[in-house]
Amino acid sequence: MRALIVVAVLGFSTLARADDLPPSRLSLIGALRHGTGTVSDDIRYGESIGIEAAWQPMSVGQRLGWGIGWSLMWSWFGDQPAARITGSLDLLELALALRVRFAPTPSPGRVLTVGGGGMLLRSNERLPPDDERSYLGAFAEVGYEHLAWGALTLTLHVRLGPVGTGPTLASAVLGVGVAL
Repeated sequence: MRALIVVAVLGFSTLARADDLPPSRLSLIGALRHGTGTVSDDIRYGESIGIEAAWQPMSVGQRLGWGIGWSLMWSWFGDQPAARITGSLDLLELALALRVRFAPTPSPGRVLTVGGGGMLLRSNERLPPDDERSYLGAFAEVGYEHLAWGALTLTLHVRLGPVGTGPTLASAVLGVGVAL
């Protein structure tokens, strides 16, 4: 009888495995932004709204994973010194991020991220330091992602970019979305 119980437990344990976390999400994002370095006096505080889509396959119990995210943000800075012609500085940003994801605890749905990627930044005004309207450059970010209440996702990423070209912006991006 004991042998039968051991065989049954071993048989069922090989069938059991952790569920996968939702592999993708779609979020509405909002951000607070500020110019850094040489453009901090020209580009002050602004706000953004946009969308983000991410694919990030990871299983419950998996500690290390990866993800890819795409975002589109519209930013308004109001009356800024950089807005010499229109009186209002507006930006459009398209970004593609690659992220390394780390689950610090075995509980599912809480993930720290480190990532980077490329962004295209377009302005309605010529911006310092190069006096251009379009910039293509790299960015870096750190973040926290939380799966809560079933399919609701909460994200917070702190981003710096474009680095090396054009006006570098520091952004705190908050997202609320659904896991798909």
